[in-house]
Formats: sequence, C-alpha cells, structure tokens
Amino acid sequence: MPKREWPRRSHPPTIRSAYGVWLRTAVGAASCILLGCVGEPFAPCNPNPPLGELGTICGFQNPEDVEAVGSLGALIVSEMSHHAERPGSISAIDLRAESPTPIRLWPSEATGPGAQSGGPPPGWLDTDCQTPPETARFAPHGIGAHAAGNGTAILAVVSHGAREAIEVFELRRTENSPLSARWLGCLRLPPRTSANDVLVTAQGAVLTTRYRPTQSALGAVFYSVVAGLGGTTGEVLQKLPGRDWETVVNTQAAGANGLLQSTDAVYFAQTGAGSISATRRDGGRRDVSIEGHPDNLSWSPDGTIYAISHRQGLGFVACSAGRRPCRTAWSLFEIEPDSLRVQERLRHDGGVLGAAASVAHFDGRLFFGAVFGDRIGVLRSGDPVAGVLQNRRSEGE
Repeated sequence: MPKREWPRRSHPPTIRSAYGVWLRTAVGAASCILLGCVGEPFAPCNPNPPLGELGTICGFQNPEDVEAVGSLGALIVSEMSHHAERPGSISAIDLRAESPTPIRLWPSEATGPGAQSGGPPPGWLDTDCQTPPETARFAPHGIGAHAAGNGTAILAVVSHGAREAIEVFELRRTENSPLSARWLGCLRLPPRTSANDVLVTAQGAVLTTRYRPTQSALGAVFYSVVAGLGGTTGEVLQKLPGRDWETVVNTQAAGANGLLQSTDAVYFAQTGAGSISATRRDGGRRDVSIEGHPDNLSWSPDGTIYAISHRQGLGFVACSAGRRPCRTAWSLFEIEPDSLRVQERLRHDGGVLGAAASVAHFDGRLFFGAVFGDRIGVLRSGDPVAGVLQNRRSEGE
C-alpha cells in the first residue's frame, strides 16, 4: 500500500496537566448542569428481544468496541476505563450459548506477572516487549481480530494506560477448552500518538488510526476543537513486518477513528469532520459526509460498510463528565464501498442504549458497543436491513 514518511508536527503548548483536568471537568460540569447529570435508569436488560426490536445485554463496563469472531463463535468486547472506574478489560460473549453472559478474558484470575504469556511471539511484534500490560492501568480502546485456524484467532487491542501500544493476544477455543486469551506481545506506537482503532492481517501487517497526538486532558479538549473545525489531528498508520511505522498516503483526518481495509482501499471515519473517507492503493481519495460524528466501522454480511455515528455532541460531553445513564442519540449507516453511497438504517434516540459506538454482525443479529454504561445492544433480524428499518425512530421521539 502506498505510504510516506512519518510527518513532523509541532508540539502543543505545555500547560500543567492539573489545569487540563480542571478544564475538562469544567466543560463536562457545565454540560451536566444544562442537561442533568443523573437521569432515569434504563429498563432491565433484554438479551433476547423480539424480531426488529432493540434489546440489551448487561454486565459490562463501557463496552466501546465489539468484534465478532465467527470461527470461535464469540463476540469480543473492549471495556474501557473512564475516570475513577476499575481498569479496563477484554471480555466476550459466547454466541453459541442460549443465554448470553459476559466472560472476562483478560485480565483474568490467572493473570499475574508474566501470566498468560510465554512461547515465541509472532515475528512481527516488538522483540523488546517482553511483559504484558500492567493490569491496574490497562486501558483498551479499539480492537481488531482475524481467524488463525485450529480454534485460534489473533486479537489486536489499542491500549493506553501505562504505555501507548497495540497489545496482541491469542484467542483460543476448542471442543475441550473454553474461550481464553493469552498475551503474545505488543507493538509500541510512535511518539505523540493516541490511537483509536486497529486491524491486523494474516501476514502481520497492522494498521491503526492516529486519533490525536496526545492522551492528556487538555490535549483531548484542544484537539477535539481542532477536529471539530475540520483541522487535521492524525492519520492512518501502518506497520509491516520488519519495518517502522509509516503513514498511509493521503489519510490525513480530522479525528481519525473507525478503520477498515479491502483489497484496494483503506476506509476510515473522520469524527470531527463528520465524514467517511476511502483512500485507494493508487493514492486517490474520496470523502462522503455523514450525519453526526462517525465512530467505528465494520463489514456487513453483504460486503457493505456499517458506520455508527453520534448525533448529540453536547450530550456526549456530559456523559464523558459522568452523566449516567448516557442516553445520547445515534444512527447506523450503511455505505457502499465503491460509490460511497450512504443510507441510514437505524436512528435511535438513546432510550434503550445511548452513545453506541460500534456494531458487529453474527448469525442474523447485530450487536452494538457503547462508550458508556453497563450494556451492549442486540438486534435480532433474519434480514439485517429489514429488521433495522423496523426499529427506526425520529430524533425527537
């Protein structure tokens, strides 16, 4: 895939992190005052909803990204950590079970110094990354997986916390053993990189979106404003085996977020610009506007692109500051990968599930990850498109 040298950028102003925390708290507090910090609780979860009705599965902590691994019959869930909550984790749902129940994969009760590692890592991982991420500061974000055969899959995880890196795990499930995760190694990200989404290929190529240059509180506010004004805050990065991180040509973005790759293009969401972009292998690029602030991308069973988009910016800020339950509205869009034609498939007011950020399809069901809260969404449908259309709502409903 075409690529160019890593871009040089000036560093943002250095300001005490305490001031950054104060600023983010002030913005969030103002939003809470305007919108209310505590709302009516969600209804109890319904993991087996009727056809075309949005249900929910409880038992998570901020399940932001979801990834279906069909070969293992599992839905992998990235559980983020916000503020003073417990550290993040990687969990799963057994999609073959009658009753979907969250399973903690990593860290697990067996996790300890050096636990769940061992054996030679794949040749494309950093040789000097010898220890698993610190569990007390584990902060997973976007995830990507591919089947590796023999009841295994490779899972790549964007991780913040103690180090900015792509943490890599082996998922395993056989007839004689339950689903488990074993840490294999990591790829440290370049300086001034706060990544968002990730994908890994069978050949060991890793791509990730550089959402912004920093994870600091003040930096998050500053670069969110920059991205909202259409300014460049990052791009798509690629690491091939035996080579350094490189920037994929013509992928500069205002808040590079969700990421997909086909045989001839890289697709990425621009959260700040409100668009989905496609950069072809010849360097040509197309952008298409989408309502709201698009988040994660995934493939539909028909080979089109699913995109989740947030539709209430101020409400989302209030949720970031601690407003619970988070009831911000969102939409599911379907995008034709060649023409980039966009169709809205679901418009939800947040009354059942707020701040949805990702979607995965498995066996006639759509699963929705959410940035905040204790649940993921589930929509049953024999025909995914028809089922989603039955669940459309008006924004003011």
